[in-house]
Order: sequence, then C-alpha cells, then structure tokens
Amino acid sequence: MNFKEQLKKDLDIFINVNEFADLHILDGLQIPVIIDSDAFEKFSSTEKVENAMQGVFQSTLTIYVKSTDCEKPNLGYRLQLDGEYYHVIDVFEADGLIKINLMSNEG
Repeated sequence: MNFKEQLKKDLDIFINVNEFADLHILDGLQIPVIIDSDAFEKFSSTEKVENAMQGVFQSTLTIYVKSTDCEKPNLGYRLQLDGEYYHVIDVFEADGLIKINLMSNEG
C-alpha cells in the first residue's frame, strides 16, 4: 500500500460520525461533515469593526467532506448547510478530501 492509498483509508476514520464528523444536511444530502468555526479568519479586525458599525456581521466557517460524498463547489456558489445559506469563498480538494470555506452575512 502506498502513501496515497493509506491517506484515503485514514480519511474514512476521520470523516466518520463515530469519530470527528457529524451528520449534516449539505445541499439536501445528509452526509458526514466536520465543521470548524475557528479554522478560518478571512477579514482583518479593521474590516470587522467597519462592518459592525454598519450593522453587517459576517460569519465564517470551514467544513470538511469526503469528495465521494459531494461534488466540489465553485467559488461564489450558494451552499445550504443545515437550512442556512452560505457563499463559498474558498475551496480546496486533495486526496479525497474537500475543504470549503464559507461566509454568510448576518444583520
């Protein structure tokens, strides 16, 4: 077994509801997802203060899914996660894992 094959095997351990993932509804599909609300910081403090003063608050989060569970979304795509809508602002796929950075505006 080579290194890439071992990574794919390990992926089934991490993206597993008995380990790190939880079942979530992603664009109508119930799949195992890891949500990390602390992993992604898109905006500087100055931008956050300016937006807060205007009454616009932005929420960002990062999700991880197996590429066999869903398609890689395009930048700007409006994705629905557990009934809430987010815009894809960054996406990366490698070795069977998709990392998606999401943003939503909260008023």
